[in-house]
Amino acid sequence: MLPKAAWPLIGNQVVLTSAVEATSPPCSLLTYPGLLGCIFAVIWIIFASNTPNDNRWISKAEKAYLNDEMSHLTAYQKSHRKVPWVSLLTASCMIANLLCQFSYNFLQTILQSYLPTYFKDALLVDLRRNGIYTALPSLSQLIFKNVLGVLSDRLKQANLIRPTAACKLFQAVSSFGAAITLISLALFVDCTNPSLAVILLILIAFCMSAITPGFFTSLLSIAPQFTGIISSCSMVFGTLGNIAAPNLIGGFILKTGALEEWKLVFYVSAGICVFTGCVFMIFGSGEEQKWAKHVVTPTVEKQPKDITT
Repeated sequence: MLPKAAWPLIGNQVVLTSAVEATSPPCSLLTYPGLLGCIFAVIWIIFASNTPNDNRWISKAEKAYLNDEMSHLTAYQKSHRKVPWVSLLTASCMIANLLCQFSYNFLQTILQSYLPTYFKDALLVDLRRNGIYTALPSLSQLIFKNVLGVLSDRLKQANLIRPTAACKLFQAVSSFGAAITLISLALFVDCTNPSLAVILLILIAFCMSAITPGFFTSLLSIAPQFTGIISSCSMVFGTLGNIAAPNLIGGFILKTGALEEWKLVFYVSAGICVFTGCVFMIFGSGEEQKWAKHVVTPTVEKQPKDITT
């Protein structure tokens, strides 16, 4: 499951890596995302379907498997299942996942929006190398997310680690590994060694990639039949992280772009990673929760009255 679960997460890396050159003249900054939107819309129309039986691109074995997994729910039950909102929104593992999503998007926004500025203003890197240095962390995430997903699957298939332990292990790599690397970036990098910054940023990308078998797998596991609702809540917290990063970093910390200001940015980001990582180590889970089981209440349908005489 994990390698496929990683696919939706690599879109940012594909776009960021290719956009380094594509958004420079003569390509327009607006034309490039518009063109990508049209391409992906066509791909969606061609390959997406409402049900397994309607899909022309999957094998008979895949259709049989998906239909078998869905067979325990009737159409009536699907439309009348009750969502345990209170339990879902107050579950400690759910809150831990939401905080990790906030932290991930916060740090990802910094890397996406401010990395070129960091190389230019703080490390005095020229424009040509700036584009390459900015693309490398995103490109490495593209690889690491799939590698770590496969590794987690192999460990669980060999019964070397339980699902919850796997989620916590890889999330620890993500949160605490990223924090340590961010602190190292603040302590040891200046304009005399920009190549060290690239190495540390690739290490940060490696750590951030561990979210795939970390909290992201937990999101898909704690309540499988409510994955859509849980994913939507997670996206809300991710958006809050996207909003918080530029407002906090750009509004309160970065004034001149000096190296000392960037050190504070890295310290703040490391603190957020450590806090959310600790919460997940305590409350995170990779197992289906009790409140998510047996929530469908079968209802006896009324029989039509016999009107014959």
